[in-house]
Amino acid sequence: MALVDFFVMGEAVGIVATLFVSFYYSRKQMQKLSLDIETKLLNDMDERLHETTRMGVERPELIRVVNKVEGYHSADVAYAYHILYNLFAY
Repeated sequence: MALVDFFVMGEAVGIVATLFVSFYYSRKQMQKLSLDIETKLLNDMDERLHETTRMGVERPELIRVVNKVEGYHSADVAYAYHILYNLFAY
């Protein structure tokens, strides 16, 4: 084999190694991006749930949206919903 053949083989190995490295790091980046999106989504859902229960405590008549039972909803029922959704949601 001539010296040129070794350079050609080295170039091919270098190209393949570069592809493997780029695929490895792109996969790691996609996993990190997926985790970031999941964390953001869960935080947004938690904020919305907290806001909903806060509105239920401030205005107990809005609990009819969540609970279809007709009747008077007092502040203690609203507070019970707040405890139910905030403490036992985790």
